[in-house]
Amino acid sequence: MKQRTVTVSALMEELRKSANDTRSQAILQDINQARGDFHTSSTKFAGYINAGDTAAALNEFMTATEKSIQAYKAAISAFIDHRDDQMSVSQQQVAQSYIAKRLNFDYII
Repeated sequence: MKQRTVTVSALMEELRKSANDTRSQAILQDINQARGDFHTSSTKFAGYINAGDTAAALNEFMTATEKSIQAYKAAISAFIDHRDDQMSVSQQQVAQSYIAKRLNFDYII
């Protein structure tokens, strides 16, 4: 789990560097918050399991761990959707620019 955390942290840093708009940055904050909540809850969960307190472990999982997992997934989906929307807009702008330049070129010829 530790290696996975290191890998995800490095990837999150790369995303943070590429987040050049306020919406992307806000969503990344949501992702970081959900990740932190998940780590806190999963640590508690593991502690309860190690102590043999299955009732407390189940309660932690059902009340906090599962909620943090869902928040994490929702934030990641929101980030992907937002970045996809940005790419679509960029693609449309490139296509419109190409058409305009092509029309100008055809007019000149």
